[in-house]
Amino acid sequence: MANYGSTITYSGLTLRVTNINAIKVPSTVKQQMGKDVVEIRILGRSVQDWELSVTGLILGDSLSELSTNRAALETADDADVHAYVDGIHDGNYIIVPGSLKFDDKDDTNGSHYNYFMTLKQKQ
Repeated sequence: MANYGSTITYSGLTLRVTNINAIKVPSTVKQQMGKDVVEIRILGRSVQDWELSVTGLILGDSLSELSTNRAALETADDADVHAYVDGIHDGNYIIVPGSLKFDDKDDTNGSHYNYFMTLKQKQ
């Protein structure tokens, strides 16, 4: 992942990212409603938002730390705006509700969790 910062963070959490797919999408007004986000399209708006598909690993030195690190990311899936910093797409983002997924395979032997999430910029 060329040109990205050596540390990628979201909501103060350091993320171990293996892949980022970034696209520009027409900007919307985002309204938080509980744990959901409603997006309102505004015709003629000339701004675009980044939409990031992020894949990565959650690591821990023990099973307890691994569980704590996973829980921290799950807590950030609250439909609220959080700071994201990767050196290229820095800004304020929301985890798209329903997009945070974990691949809980039994072949990881409790060493890590694979995760996927979609982040949408809020300007």
